[in-house]
Amino acid sequence: MNTVAGNEILVLAGDRRLPGPAYFGLNPGLIKTDIRSDYLGEGSLMHRLAEVVVGLAGPSPKVYAARIVPLLFADDLDGRTALMFNNKAQVILPTAGLAWTTATATWTPPKRCCAAPSADPRAAPARGPG
Repeated sequence: MNTVAGNEILVLAGDRRLPGPAYFGLNPGLIKTDIRSDYLGEGSLMHRLAEVVVGLAGPSPKVYAARIVPLLFADDLDGRTALMFNNKAQVILPTAGLAWTTATATWTPPKRCCAAPSADPRAAPARGPG
């Protein structure tokens, strides 16, 4: 679920960190796309069973696209940002406990990896302990 949290953080903090574009999150849920083939082994029994279950539980890629594509071009989105949508094109709330402050803090890079470069480009980088 780290990718879901990461996507939410990008949507929630994007406008404040990199203003300009609108940020929208799409949470399609489970869709039968064979994306699990690498993890489960393409064509394996587990892979085939998983895809059958996913196919029964979630929308097909065509159904999902028919719901989402009109949303992406809706005039109602003009001037709005930091919204997330489920697989039925309905607005969903962020994960409990993930607020603007959490998202912004999470997206702030550590200072040590983003320090200003040395005046002398030949200078060796500072090394930490260990």
